[in-house]
Formats: sequence, structure tokens, C-alpha cells
Amino acid sequence: MAIILAPCGRGDDAETLFAAGADGLYGGLTSLSHGRRGAELSLAGLEDVCRTARGRDALVLLSLNLMPLVAEEPLWRSIVAEAVAVGIDGVILQDAGLARDLRRSHPRLIIHTSVGAAALNAADARFWRRAGADVLVLQPGTTPQEAAFIRHKGDIEVELFVSGRTCRATILGKCGMGNYLKQAWKSSGWREAIPEGSRKRSGVCYYVCEGTWEADQAPIGPWGPVPIELEAPVADYLEAGVTHLKLGGRGRPVGEIVEEIRAIRLAVDEHEEWSSCHALSRDAHS
Repeated sequence: MAIILAPCGRGDDAETLFAAGADGLYGGLTSLSHGRRGAELSLAGLEDVCRTARGRDALVLLSLNLMPLVAEEPLWRSIVAEAVAVGIDGVILQDAGLARDLRRSHPRLIIHTSVGAAALNAADARFWRRAGADVLVLQPGTTPQEAAFIRHKGDIEVELFVSGRTCRATILGKCGMGNYLKQAWKSSGWREAIPEGSRKRSGVCYYVCEGTWEADQAPIGPWGPVPIELEAPVADYLEAGVTHLKLGGRGRPVGEIVEEIRAIRLAVDEHEEWSSCHALSRDAHS
């Protein structure tokens, strides 16, 4: 059965999201997770989510989308160690070096590539598999046929965004509107300093793309994010071998996410029922 992964930006929301039908939750620590400010967890909040998940035999993934510089190595090592200690099952990341290191240092972690890794084909999938990834997140717009090909030729499980937002102007996760190297540092309530700035590397996104843009006094764009639209029904992706269905948007109201979880759960359950009936019918005629 496919695993439904839902975003969680507050520890108090975990029980509600699991009750709606989520098999796993993902969230990030403050300013280190490629998310909006106010939709990230403290370490204590992450621990609350893990505690709730243990009672339901569910998954918790840490969004670790930083792309660390040399000076930041002690920081991310301590972050992962703290997160493992409170009970995470895996991580979502976009840095290949980070994936290889975590596969060696924390071999039990499930490693998902982030959509920010911009894996587009089977060769990319094979690369990430060799780097240590277990699950490859597909780009929005991937068809069921492409998903099946990447899964088979890349020899890796694949994950699909079934809701959230994608960008009109760039491959999701590869925006050029943030500064890659420069980071501003500020004090934090739970560690001495955290980076703030470029969402491309680890910090907060300022969503410059959502502003008003003009060229020669004429409006251009829009560049900003738009809702993800699937290329086919969910059942077609499940038939293609997609094993993880991911809801985007850690900053959205929990009620909105709950409704989406229920809709996706219904689609998954209906597909499982159809598959079981189809298998019984095939066996009866064989």
C-alpha cells in the first residue's frame, strides 16, 4: 500500500493528521528546512511529533534541505544527532554529499531525496541510489509512464507530490532568486545561532517571485507558485509503482491538509480494493 506523507508545522497537529489517515509526517527545524517562517518545528515540537507517531506505528521524516558549507558541518551533524535521538525515522534532503555521509553515519535512516534535488530521469535516480537514497521525489508534472520508467530503470522507490505548489518559472527547488552563499545569522531560542536568508541553502524564503514585476513599465510574469496539477488520476500513479504520496505546504491550515489526506486515503483504499478484486479474478481464471 502507498504511504501518505503529510506536512506538519506544529507538534500539536500530529494527532489530527494521523487520525485523518496519514501514514507519516514530515517537518523541519527552525530555519534549516527550506520552509516558511512560522511553519517549522522546535526540537521539542519534533520530539512531540515523534512521540505521537510511535503510538501509531507511523513515520516521521525530518526535512533537512540545507546545502551546507564547510563551516556548517558541525552544525548539521549536531542537528541530525539530536533529531535521531528524539526518534525520527528518516530525512528529506537535496545535497548528495549529505546523503552519502548520513548513509554511513546513520545507516538506519530512511533517505528521501527532496524535490529540490531536481531529479528528472533514470540516470538521476541511479545517481541518488548510489549516493544512499531510498526514495526519489519526482518533479511535479511527471506522468505515470515516466514514473514507472524512473522507478524501474533507476532501481529506487518513487514519491509523488499530490498537492502543494509548483513554480511557473523554474524547476521546483531550483529557484535563482535567492543568494546561494551569503547567509545572515541570528540568535535562536534553542541554539546559539541559526542561518536566515537564502531558501536555496537552508533558510527562509522571502518569495520574491510573488511580488509585482515590470519591464519597461509593463507587467511581466507571473512568476510565483501555482497549485500542482497531476497529469493523471492517483490510481494511475499507484499502478505505475509510486510508493509514496506526498502533500505539500507546511504553512497551510491543518483543516485544509486534513481534507486532502482524507481524499487521498479514499483514492488509495479504492485502488487497493480494486487491485485485490482484480487479483482474485485473475487467479480464478488461471
